[in-house]
Amino acid sequence: MLTNHPLETMKTGAEQSFEQLWLKAQPVVFSFIRSMIFDPHQAEDVLQEVSTICFQKYESFDPDRPFVPWAMGVSKNVILNHRRKYARNKVILNEEVLDAVADAHTEVAENNDDQADHLKLCMEKVEGRAKTMLEMRYIDNLKPKDIAQEMNLSSPAVRVALGRVRQSLKNCIEAKQKNS
Repeated sequence: MLTNHPLETMKTGAEQSFEQLWLKAQPVVFSFIRSMIFDPHQAEDVLQEVSTICFQKYESFDPDRPFVPWAMGVSKNVILNHRRKYARNKVILNEEVLDAVADAHTEVAENNDDQADHLKLCMEKVEGRAKTMLEMRYIDNLKPKDIAQEMNLSSPAVRVALGRVRQSLKNCIEAKQKNS
């Protein structure tokens, strides 16, 4: 009888590091792949291939550089190979178009990371009833009428308060982006 020893199932530090980076990059990479490969099944196959190649070549990745652009470079090469393999499909894009779209996806991912960091900092400034309302709305997924019931407020008052807090967070994020 085979038993799984706890040490056999543990991941190395490099594997854990790759997994964390890949989980963050994967939505951007898949979005890029789907914008270049229109068949969803083929796009999933390409994503799997990109993931495998990134994992296999992870040792060559420079941890001082951003992971997403590196993974996008791998994606571009896999997509080009895929397009050559399936050249019978009439939609063929040149490498310049592929580079431009990859760069756009990478830039969006970097901006989203910055926005998430700014949002986290701005959220730390929200206190009291406003924080409670945000948590009830976006963590507990309660509707404004349910929040109103829980907090003994009117539903319109909750909607107005949430709108003001969202506007305040938006202003805070925009200010932090200007200062970045």
